Amino acid sequence: MLRKDIKITAKLAKDKATDAVPLTIDTPFITLDSALKFSGEAETGGHAKELILDGEVKVNGSKINVIRKKLYDGDIFEVNGVVYKICKG
Repeated sequence: MLRKDIKITAKLAKDKATDAVPLTIDTPFITLDSALKFSGEAETGGHAKELILDGEVKVNGSKINVIRKKLYDGDIFEVNGVVYKICKG
């Protein structure tokens, strides 16, 4: 269920500085599992959890196993060879 007070969009244009796909948020932070769902990399919360716990996700260059890790403006996460950058909208 998508909360009405959160507006998140994933754009296909890459950030030229980091070669990352921007994931724009209008909130102070987004949790890693939500970012995976909104980016389209995970179909469900359970799928996001599985990706994280299987070590398939990196945050700012390090493998992470914290499902509800808070990501802020400028943070980068990588999954399935695609790099995403959190951008404040």
